[in-house]
Amino acid sequence: MPHLIKQMLSDAADAMQDPFDTHAVIEELQRSHPQEYTRDLYRHVHQYDPITSLHAEIGRRLLSVRSIQKTTKVLGRNLRGRTTFNQQWRRVVSQAPIVITP
Repeated sequence: MPHLIKQMLSDAADAMQDPFDTHAVIEELQRSHPQEYTRDLYRHVHQYDPITSLHAEIGRRLLSVRSIQKTTKVLGRNLRGRTTFNQQWRRVVSQAPIVITP
């Protein structure tokens, strides 16, 4: 079970300025939730590359955050300093339901 819960992912995305990418969210998670990030990284220790495995999982889990929407793939520096493709996101403007009163 992930230690970085959905609310943490949502809060990290909310801290970003539009547009933002998955690498920026991961960096925010490392900064704001180092214990949970490290515990989740340890869950992937059996993988060939635990960091890549965890970061891919975080990217997939961001799909469940309702306040953001994926846009396109962008090139950006990952946390190891390499330039790689990753997902760009933007906030979704939620509209309040229209209430019609008689």
